[in-house]
Amino acid sequence: SLLVELDGAEAALDSFRQAVQLDNTYAEAWFMLGWCQEQAGYTEEAATSYRQSTAIDATNAEAWFRLGNLQKIAGDLDDARTSYLQSLALRPDHAETHNNLGTTLQAMGEFETAIQAYQNATRCQYDFVEAHYNCGRAHEACRRLQDAIVCYRAAIDIDPEYEDARHSLGSALTIAGQLDEASTVIRQVLGIPKDSSTLPDLPIVPAPEDNFPESSEVTLATSLAPKNFENQRKALQSWQQLGFRVVSINSADEISLLKDEFPDVEFIVAHRNASESFGKPYIYFDDVLEYFQSTDSRICGIINSDIHLRNEKLLPFIQSETRDAFLFGCRTDVTSLSDPDGSVYRYGFDYFFMDRKYFGMYPRDRFCIGLPWWDYWAPLVPVIRKIPVKQLTTEVALHIEHPLNWNDDNYIEFAHIIGERLGVSRPPQTVKRLGTYQNLAWIMIEQYADKVAIAD
Repeated sequence: SLLVELDGAEAALDSFRQAVQLDNTYAEAWFMLGWCQEQAGYTEEAATSYRQSTAIDATNAEAWFRLGNLQKIAGDLDDARTSYLQSLALRPDHAETHNNLGTTLQAMGEFETAIQAYQNATRCQYDFVEAHYNCGRAHEACRRLQDAIVCYRAAIDIDPEYEDARHSLGSALTIAGQLDEASTVIRQVLGIPKDSSTLPDLPIVPAPEDNFPESSEVTLATSLAPKNFENQRKALQSWQQLGFRVVSINSADEISLLKDEFPDVEFIVAHRNASESFGKPYIYFDDVLEYFQSTDSRICGIINSDIHLRNEKLLPFIQSETRDAFLFGCRTDVTSLSDPDGSVYRYGFDYFFMDRKYFGMYPRDRFCIGLPWWDYWAPLVPVIRKIPVKQLTTEVALHIEHPLNWNDDNYIEFAHIIGERLGVSRPPQTVKRLGTYQNLAWIMIEQYADKVAIAD
């Protein structure tokens, strides 16, 4: 290191190269050559030099440690584990080696042994904040949420500004159902005062009762996609069989592709779409509400086009429960419609119904049907407005599982809109922390909404 400081990295590299050329059994020269190569960014050459050093002198714990680091970066996880274990056999009290062994084992899916490695790291150096945090992540991967929470708290006690631990603590508390505490933690990390939001103060003024249309018909709107026709066709048939009036709002170009495939669907031409912004003709949430204003339906709903509805009592239930209220629900993911037993996806929402008196409660924004976050925006606004919100817990909506096709840029853009609407003063600085917005929005919805069910 002194040679590097005095002569520069390239000069030091030349010196150590000459040293190993003169004596290729000089282990320390191979180690220093590797160190200089590593500092200069020549990681593959550095790994080769460290290997040569350890082949000559297997007692250099630092060489094994540095070799393990480079092997882990290169994705050679088995070799990295071997190198770390060799280093720990020589230097068992080195906390960083234990921690790095843990991250390697965790990347290999060996969570239990990773936890042991992290615990060894904190025994060697209790204030090793990253080891506490990493241990929490491993516990969370094993679904031991309370153990994870303990680890995250330990990391925060050591470093109260450790953002990864604060975000992860909020997430773990949310999943564990400790929602009051989760909300407090998340609001603190995001800098949101309690009950804060930046929604404009647009008071809801319900129209007189006799000004509403008398029609008991419930209009259910979607936006069909020009693909996967058979699955969508079955979904729409399930809505029609239950008695809903079904419309699909699409661009004119999409309607030309869809109308022959869905001859019994009423198509509504959207006067604009999000093609220029998002590359596809997504329909704006605001424009669906605008269309509802033109109908005679007192109750209107929005649903994703691949959701299959069931339960013959659903329509009368919605007509009753959605009067003067907003109602929504989650889907049940299934492998096929012939096997309807599946798992409820709690952290997303797929159908929404509202009394028309509340169409005007939404401030205009860029949310679109089919893009991220619109399903949170739909119930979040009535929650913030403090109108009656109900969540249907009866499993009436089936969804055939398929690979997700997320666009990270869209997720990020709309996450920040949600954050602005919630009054965030300290937005997350990394993409992986944006889920904190989702946790807070979900908690607000979960705690406020009354749970309702269809009687057997």
